Amino acid sequence: MEPREGLFEEIMGCIRREEFFYAKCRMAAFFLLFAVSAVAFLPVLRIAAAEAAESGFFEFMSLMFSDSGAVLALWQNFLLALAESLPVVSLAALLIVTLVLFQSLKIISRDLKFVYGYN
Repeated sequence: MEPREGLFEEIMGCIRREEFFYAKCRMAAFFLLFAVSAVAFLPVLRIAAAEAAESGFFEFMSLMFSDSGAVLALWQNFLLALAESLPVVSLAALLIVTLVLFQSLKIISRDLKFVYGYN
């Protein structure tokens, strides 16, 4: 018994339509994730900058340029003070939001290319 004529094309068409459907759903979900991370980026950036200013991190960084001789003479203590004043939690949050933003943008652009054939 032979399969009927055009069965392969019909099956491949169904698979292609299903791939398009899932690509559009994935694109919509990651667009929502992109929008949320884009809205969250600026407040997280402001929090990180405020915590860096509050901890004195910027003063230590400016000391590196204004008095580099003292920094070079006491570089070990300077690095410890710089690391101690670094706002780790807010920088980690900023890094996570930025990675989610760019990763979702990458997935959206890949699905746009797949669904609409953009180059």
